[in-house]
Amino acid sequence: MIYTYADFVEFEVKCRFCGAISGTKSMLKTEWEGKTPTLEDMGIADCRCDADTALHGDYADMNRRFLASGGTPENFKKVMEKLHFKKDGFDDELKKVKP
Repeated sequence: MIYTYADFVEFEVKCRFCGAISGTKSMLKTEWEGKTPTLEDMGIADCRCDADTALHGDYADMNRRFLASGGTPENFKKVMEKLHFKKDGFDDELKKVKP
């Protein structure tokens, strides 16, 4: 099927913590009309502005460190949800990772 621009709707991509808009993501209207997709639905692991990256940590860096320690992507997601996606307590959780 060939899609045109009219077949898509734009959603704002916002910082997880403060709501600052960092960009937009186009998604098919038929799938998302009347709904608001999450970052995960958009194929985005995490979005945070520079100020919140400094305050709460760099998501990509924490993911890299977790996986390098032998953790799995599924366990990383659980840890981040437990920590409310903040760096506080991350080092303690990282010590618990067993390859």
